[in-house]
Amino acid sequence: TPGTYTISLTAANDKKSVIANKTITLFANSNLYQFTNVHLGTNTAQNTIGCYFSAVLGKVLKSSEVTAQNGNKIDFVYFGLNNTFVYNKFISPDNVQNYTFSPIPNAITTKIINRQENCNCTSLSAAEFDGMSTDAKLQSLSIEQTPSAFSQFDNNVLPRVVLFKTQDGRKGAIKIKQFVNAAQQSYLVCDIKVTKK
Repeated sequence: TPGTYTISLTAANDKKSVIANKTITLFANSNLYQFTNVHLGTNTAQNTIGCYFSAVLGKVLKSSEVTAQNGNKIDFVYFGLNNTFVYNKFISPDNVQNYTFSPIPNAITTKIINRQENCNCTSLSAAEFDGMSTDAKLQSLSIEQTPSAFSQFDNNVLPRVVLFKTQDGRKGAIKIKQFVNAAQQSYLVCDIKVTKK
């Protein structure tokens, strides 16, 4: 139940008794996973930084960490061609083998809108992304696959918001905040919000 509570711990022996109190606040369920400052590596950093994201696992996976047991928990994969960031896209887990990755075992399908500005579709601004504290805004969006002509983006628009919808109906948004050129270890920094199942 949401509210503020005091937890009390008592430790005692035959000589002394000590009480420690801690106040905690529980918030109402927002039905929203929220991740900040997530690093997703370019193609050359898929084995070191990682580029496979799972909201359920709450982390970015490296190529070597993808298994048959967690393959169906990967929501999307970031493909950045190189450290210049002139060609980037988020791709569905069941389509990674077309972008230099090994196939993901038990991969799911995710619909992704990489470029909202060109698809004449539903949209979510960076300010709306920042203002989301529940899943209500995401639930109201109709998310369909980006037309192939608009499926990639460059580094000219920041922040950029990418929308996605997983095979099991969870909707999410990725707000790209920064492109970091670190040669072979280049990555982007983003915040991610995803509805819970």
